[in-house]
Amino acid sequence: MGVVQIRQYSNVAGLAVLVYDQILTWEQEVQYIWSGSDIFVKSSYCLSRYLALIIQIVGIIHSSPSVLLRRKGNCLPWFTFQVYTTYLLLWNLELVMMTRVYALYGRTPPMGALLVVWFIISRVLNIWSGMESLKGLEPNLFCTTTETPEDSKWFSLTVVINQFLLWVLTYYKYRSAVREGWSKHPIVRVVVRDNLWVFIILSGIIISLLPYSLYIQQVGNIVFR
Repeated sequence: MGVVQIRQYSNVAGLAVLVYDQILTWEQEVQYIWSGSDIFVKSSYCLSRYLALIIQIVGIIHSSPSVLLRRKGNCLPWFTFQVYTTYLLLWNLELVMMTRVYALYGRTPPMGALLVVWFIISRVLNIWSGMESLKGLEPNLFCTTTETPEDSKWFSLTVVINQFLLWVLTYYKYRSAVREGWSKHPIVRVVVRDNLWVFIILSGIIISLLPYSLYIQQVGNIVFR
């Protein structure tokens, strides 16, 4: 029960942070998102902001010991929900990042075609790795996994490679902007800053968990909350 309680407390703490951030940024959200943005920005923001809240609330309800005991170890629907809702958040993030890179390159058709093909291939790989990972899960009665599925490493590899390549494209264009004298343009600074932070944070999390995954084989207890 110790792992279950830690998972429950983590979910509650995560929800508290999300709600607190929502309260702090509500005025800016109304001003910049709901009052003047186009449909793409509104849809992407709504997905990233409110889907995360829904996932966290559902996680708190599902991870309570009373609910887990009623499921009697039937955890596959719950894990499936977690995997693919997490994928949706990641896909939305990468779509935003690719859109910014596309704008950074002047919306040229070759770059647009490359990013579209890249996005589709990445999604196919994610879906495949998700399906294979779910097949390899061995949860206990409280829906905590006993070991990390081997195929889940393909998902981690895809995330790191995608973030690295997006950063390479961003940095290459930034160097061109420096040479040509327009590196201080707002879109350049925003894309460089945000893509770097996303690359560092996501890659850092995955790389830091990799030794734990390889030698202890229980990262599932952390990832599948």
